[in-house]
Amino acid sequence: EYCANGLISVWPATHQIYSGNIVTHIGDLSWDKRSYVDREGIAIAAFKAPAPADMYITVENNTISYVGNDADTNNMGFFNFDSSSNIIRYNNIHHSSKVGLMISDGAAATGQNLQVYYNLIHDNGGSASTIDNSYSSFHGGLVIKNNNGRGMDGTKVYNNVIYNNNGMNASDDEKAGGLQIYKNFDAVQDAPINVKNNIVFNNFPYQFRMRTGSSGFTNLVLNNNL
Repeated sequence: EYCANGLISVWPATHQIYSGNIVTHIGDLSWDKRSYVDREGIAIAAFKAPAPADMYITVENNTISYVGNDADTNNMGFFNFDSSSNIIRYNNIHHSSKVGLMISDGAAATGQNLQVYYNLIHDNGGSASTIDNSYSSFHGGLVIKNNNGRGMDGTKVYNNVIYNNNGMNASDDEKAGGLQIYKNFDAVQDAPINVKNNIVFNNFPYQFRMRTGSSGFTNLVLNNNL
């Protein structure tokens, strides 16, 4: 009732492959424009499944575009929430109204061992007409949102190209820009989050933005991002 999705996998669905799809213009119907309706092109969600909620889903070679509208709610080309051991690769994600691609943990120890690589993420965000006051209110290219410390253990984000994304209407500048890493609470990962070899350019207002919490971000590896 509360989502308008192009394609979605929800626990206990596992071992699926989404490949070669064109997902576009999600959120255009009048029903979709209500303020509480989230819009995602492709979404994977475990929703409080037993940790670590391994789903083993591969999302590859898809074109995802024109997702969302001006309503104050979540709009993302691709969203991985509360689900572990998935692969997101070789996708072209563009012109989502708020965020191109977001990965996020939910309950503790979910969202682990994700691999996000060789995606083209561009021209997302900035389309809302006013400042966004939705729950997440991120705007831009690729967002890594760490809610519960151990939730993102072992995740790897590498070799993505992120450009021309616009964070101008995010609720604050910690949620705006090309590549964003956002930590909600002061917890420690047991295994590192690796963010390497990504090319990030011509994003507004920041190429790279990180919120660490008061204790910093332990076990985060940043290397050779340009």
